[in-house]
Amino acid sequence: MAECRTCGATIEVPEGWSVGPAVRRHYWEVHPERMQKTRADKKAEEALPAPKKGGRKRAAPAVVAASKA
Repeated sequence: MAECRTCGATIEVPEGWSVGPAVRRHYWEVHPERMQKTRADKKAEEALPAPKKGGRKRAAPAVVAASKA
């Protein structure tokens, strides 16, 4: 099984297939806009900052130690 980097879906690899063709089939069916971009467009997109992940941020150990003192 493979996982899509765009939508996070699990990609089933049919018997007799390797991972590459199964992933390409998923991307063409679900994310055709990703498959049709030029290399220059993909490079420009990669250069953009990644979206921030949600969740609670932990304080650095030095900050925690200073607040306890």
